Amino acid sequence: MHRRPHAPPCRLARCSLSSAAFAAGLSIAASFAQSPPDRPVTPFEFGARIEQCDGATDISGAVQAALDSGRNVYIPATPKPCVVGDVTMSRADQTLYSENGLLAPKPGADVLVRVQGWASRLHGFNIEDNGGVVRQMALAAPAGKGDPRVGVTAPADGKAPKAGQRFALRLDGGSLFTTWVTGVSGNGPYTLELRDPLASPAKAGAEAWATFGLIHVSEASQCVIRDLVMTRVWGGILLDDPKPEKYAGVDRCTVDTATMNGVRMFAVVKGRNVANSTLENIKAYGGWTVSASFAGDGASAKFRLPYPLYLRRELHVSVDNKPVALGKDYDIGPDGGFSWKAPAPPGSRVQVRYQTYGADGYVEDGRDSITATGGNFVRNVAFLQFQRCGLLLGAQLYDVGGIFDTCSEAALKVEATIQMGQLADVFAGWAPKALWIAGGAQGVKALGVVVNATPKGYQADGGEGVNLVIEKGSSLDGTVFSARGSQVFVNSQPAAATPASPQKSTAAAETGGATALFLFGDTGLSTIAAGARTLLGPSGVTFDGGWVMPSACVVKSAKFTVDKQAGPGQRHQLQLSLNGGKVDGAAAELAGDRFSVEIPAADLNAPAGATLTIEDMTSSRAVPAHARYGLQVVCQSH
Repeated sequence: MHRRPHAPPCRLARCSLSSAAFAAGLSIAASFAQSPPDRPVTPFEFGARIEQCDGATDISGAVQAALDSGRNVYIPATPKPCVVGDVTMSRADQTLYSENGLLAPKPGADVLVRVQGWASRLHGFNIEDNGGVVRQMALAAPAGKGDPRVGVTAPADGKAPKAGQRFALRLDGGSLFTTWVTGVSGNGPYTLELRDPLASPAKAGAEAWATFGLIHVSEASQCVIRDLVMTRVWGGILLDDPKPEKYAGVDRCTVDTATMNGVRMFAVVKGRNVANSTLENIKAYGGWTVSASFAGDGASAKFRLPYPLYLRRELHVSVDNKPVALGKDYDIGPDGGFSWKAPAPPGSRVQVRYQTYGADGYVEDGRDSITATGGNFVRNVAFLQFQRCGLLLGAQLYDVGGIFDTCSEAALKVEATIQMGQLADVFAGWAPKALWIAGGAQGVKALGVVVNATPKGYQADGGEGVNLVIEKGSSLDGTVFSARGSQVFVNSQPAAATPASPQKSTAAAETGGATALFLFGDTGLSTIAAGARTLLGPSGVTFDGGWVMPSACVVKSAKFTVDKQAGPGQRHQLQLSLNGGKVDGAAAELAGDRFSVEIPAADLNAPAGATLTIEDMTSSRAVPAHARYGLQVVCQSH
């Protein structure tokens, strides 16, 4: 197992840059040849000076040289960001890390860091996005709905967009259309070939952007990206490999513990040839504050907001610094245009301020893949304030759980999946469409999905949302919870409309008329150690959570299952708890070659909203292992 290198004792964010410190830094390079081979190196041993971390000076060459040495690379915390770009990690079993060190992308670079190779590790940075790795363009001519290509002006930095970048375009209605750039021709203006045709028209001069993101993962296996804070993000983390010859794409990589704020284009995208990867503990907040001003002309002219407004209560308008009120002093339409009840005086200054949303929070796009792209896990994530908080497009064998909330188009859309997958412990919150199954998606399993659609008046246009949309030709099975209660779907049809089969009748008779309620949890990457006492809930190891009872019932028993047997000589002592209190008699042992055990519950009264928790006490010989834990509760309604 890789041992994390020790950081230098002085963290520069809290230390003054004294002359003694600089002198010590100069002596590091001299001692490099005699240093132990496992000592991490810094860019300041390869030509850079620590005072060059000033938010403007490029030290990419020194960082790349440090990585090329094959050693682990440590970048200390500095008062201002270290500017780097197009840095590539390609050496095997190598770490680039810090403890709250500041980074900013080099303007004109394609990426901040490109993660490649086997067992690359990147962690511990605060990244301040300055738009340096984004190609900002505008439409050179109008584009129509269904166009497979668009003409764009040359980016201001002179760098051409590239195939493989994510593309975003401001449409006539104000929303952001996103897809992939699949080809580029011309020499400014450029013609971009798009993976998906335009969803609606866009005017000449409309804003457009293309980027690989701050961190681009390709040709990588067993990489780990963790402990990152990213602010004012245009494009976050992109896992995508168009040429998977070396490592069969991106395989067994983990993104763990990342926070992204002010995301404009995307937070996390899984693209082509990405398999067996894990996202955990990610919090991404889309959108940014829009401030704009207009000149009053003494006429009832219409002004148009530059970006979509989703919540009217967040719009603040003033004329010459005096607040004016919606409905009283002006009206606003669904297209973002607003007009005065009485004209704004000539020469007056009209100011508007509001919050708009980003384009995509999480996207898993399994189309156009050469290798298998299944086995991806998404756990304990939250994507908020995006047009599309979550999108599974052509996904295979996925397991997704988390919060997708305050979304202007859809909270979670599952489209054109080509193999079965599951949504477990999902909260699909405020959105016109909370859960949207579309495009002939097949094999979608809903295991504990809670939906909460946008009520009337929440959107700027006063629209009313829906909890669940299942388009014709698509398939959904499982349980969906909403304010109206729980609803079980079998082959996209409510279970109540499905004739009872003989097997179901037999099962009901065997449980004395009780019904089986399936609750499910996944431990993610957690391990249950030997000789340990661990509490398990729907997301694995828990301290104050549990499986939530969707309705009041009398619990008859709880069947506990694992996807890996205990093994010879191993034992798991299981104890059922309700709202944190142990239930007398509700205990069982899982041992040997068994995969499941029934825990008697003795007619336990469980009110709606109560939490069930399993305490697992392992034997001293138990082998720590990542396993999936499931809970099937047999209960009888009150």
